[in-house]
Amino acid sequence: MDVLLRAQMPDTRVVAEAGALARAAFDDRLFHHTLRTHFLALRYAERFGVHCDREQLALACLFHDLGLVAPRYRADRAFTYSSSAAMRDFLLQRGWAGERVRPAMEAIDFHMQLLPRWELGETAGLLQVGAWMDVTGLRSWRLPGAVKQARAQFRRGSFFWQFSVCLTGQLISPKRALGLSAPRGREPEGHYCCEAHAPRIAA
Repeated sequence: MDVLLRAQMPDTRVVAEAGALARAAFDDRLFHHTLRTHFLALRYAERFGVHCDREQLALACLFHDLGLVAPRYRADRAFTYSSSAAMRDFLLQRGWAGERVRPAMEAIDFHMQLLPRWELGETAGLLQVGAWMDVTGLRSWRLPGAVKQARAQFRRGSFFWQFSVCLTGQLISPKRALGLSAPRGREPEGHYCCEAHAPRIAA
């Protein structure tokens, strides 16, 4: 998909397949948010010399809001857990090793934190930076012109209001709100089990 390349995502089969899945799941507003998130995260990495697993970052960006939409939305848990679980299953089916999958899951599970969780790895820090920069403009002064460029390439539309409605739906549930604000220890049982559970397919 040319749009993934414009967002500077790696030109690999697994990223293309994830992009197609995200494109089918999201409306234009959420899909373009995933692209802007990656574009800004990568620009930040390049500007500040953060070395990351490029495929892992792209996949975390593509999946990070998947739990907001059917059929992956769950009323009994924070959307972040559903997003990262969907990515886990997708990657294990394609032969990814658990030690590469878990950091990407944690990046998604912790991306709603106010501060980047760099101790969880570069992907976690960069996903938080890119997503928050797109939604709120936080840290945009550190990348002059980048947010404007991202929004020119991947139209924003009424995304802010759509996301505000989605977030309000998460915060009115104490269980979902706690999952977003303090993810550690509130993940579903077996959430980080990365044993391959389907036929392995070459990436």
